[in-house]
Amino acid sequence: MSLAPKNASAQFGYYEIRGMMIYHFGRFVTWPERVFNAENKIVLGILGDDPFGASIDDILRNRRIRGRTWEVKRGNSLNDLKGSHIIFVTQSKRNEIKEIFEELNSSKYRRTNILTIGDNIDDFCRYGGVMNVDRNNFFTINSDAANKANLIIDSRLWQMAKQIESYGNK
Repeated sequence: MSLAPKNASAQFGYYEIRGMMIYHFGRFVTWPERVFNAENKIVLGILGDDPFGASIDDILRNRRIRGRTWEVKRGNSLNDLKGSHIIFVTQSKRNEIKEIFEELNSSKYRRTNILTIGDNIDDFCRYGGVMNVDRNNFFTINSDAANKANLIIDSRLWQMAKQIESYGNK
């Protein structure tokens, strides 16, 4: 099942739909309370060339999750996205997936509790990504990666997933 309405492509652009999906994923995921700082924001990091433009900022501007506002960061390295709760890995980084997850699995990122979302990237979940959205807006959840990140995913999101996989890291 997709989170996007059947006729959404007629009303919204491809990445506007992706932006709304990210918002809804955030609604259905619970992070450990200790990961939020005094600003109490949910931080979305966009890793790679930004396909959203200003639309993601517009989508998230007045939306809250459990009283938290959103902040959007953009960068070409994980270091640029320090403090992110969600990292959306764009197509421009698809050939670097192995290296990205090697870094995320290093001691530098231990206990960071990041919801990683791939933008239709082959083997994203196999390498350790939590979610991967395909070109038709269906998504796969890697249950092992979600557990490793200590993320609680609401049962409604599990039910909507096209596929649930248990992948350790490759």
